[in-house]
Amino acid sequence: MVSAAAAHELAGNTGGRFRLGLGTQVRAHIVRRYGIDYDRPAARMRDYVRAVKACLRAFEGQEHLDYDGEFYRLDLLPPDWAPAPHGQPVPWTSPRWGRS
Repeated sequence: MVSAAAAHELAGNTGGRFRLGLGTQVRAHIVRRYGIDYDRPAARMRDYVRAVKACLRAFEGQEHLDYDGEFYRLDLLPPDWAPAPHGQPVPWTSPRWGRS
């Protein structure tokens, strides 16, 4: 949700020129710095990208937030907390993931 909100704001403030790129970190940082498991990083990243895209669609009013993936579940976006739609796209550096 935080990544989606930041990307949404940056896209709106740059007239759609913002490009969002996401990727996994190396195992040492994931495990020793952030304290989480480094299990199936590609599957986790794919689910993360799909969750971010679901948030962005909800921010733009295209759909109600109701994402239920393998690792992430997002379904609460109260109107008072939702950013206002701006109509600017959030381009992706890797469009092959998250087409759902």
